[in-house]
Amino acid sequence: METFQKNTGTIVTFDTTGKDFYIKFTDYLKAANLKPNTIRSHVRRVKHLMNEANEDKLTTNQEHRARGFKVQKEDTDTIYLTGECLEVE
Repeated sequence: METFQKNTGTIVTFDTTGKDFYIKFTDYLKAANLKPNTIRSHVRRVKHLMNEANEDKLTTNQEHRARGFKVQKEDTDTIYLTGECLEVE
C-alpha cells in the first residue's frame, strides 16, 4: 500500500477507502500487469481490513460494502500431471 500511495500521491486512510480509492487502486494494479485474480486478492484484503476496522470501531466508513467495490473473479484452468505422467522409465 505504501508503494501505491507513493506512486499515485493518494493518501489511504479508513475514511478515504471508498469508490475513488477502489478505482485508483485497481487501475494501479492493472497497470502493474497483475492478473484479475491477484487484483481480487488485494481487494479482498482491503475489504477484510475495513470490516475489522468497523468492528473495532476505528471507522464508520461503509463504502467498501457498496456494489461498486466488488471483487472481480476470472475462471482459470488448473493443469496438473497425473502419477503416470510423472513416472520415470
